[in-house]
Amino acid sequence: MNKIKILENEVEKFKYNTKIRASDLNYGNHLGHDNLISLIHDARLSYFCENNVAEVNHENLFTFMMKSLTIDYINQGYLHENIDIKVYVGEISKFSFDLKYSVMRDNSLIALCLTTLVCYNNSKRRLDHLPPSIMSVLTK
Repeated sequence: MNKIKILENEVEKFKYNTKIRASDLNYGNHLGHDNLISLIHDARLSYFCENNVAEVNHENLFTFMMKSLTIDYINQGYLHENIDIKVYVGEISKFSFDLKYSVMRDNSLIALCLTTLVCYNNSKRRLDHLPPSIMSVLTK
């Protein structure tokens, strides 16, 4: 049973397309878990970039740090397959937000992923409120 749920009424915020490379394969000759994590990171950065948000903001001295990661593996991905990673926004709080990802090959689900990111203030060395810039992106 999958722990991560993406409901039919949830709105896809961003779609990232990529191809599985030889360096993404593990010893079983399919997409490795460590490389799947890198691919969803690429999708998240692309989503942020499209919305003029940086994961590390040197001006305001904050960064988004990963608090947790959950992956439900459904199917395997293989060399040279095109995959789409759809990004959805989950729960939002004062200090954190969830992003959900569906990793698809054609109409076949490879994995569902969930990341919880917190806003960390580097100068104060503690969690801080999410800045208005990211709140407006997450809620639009």
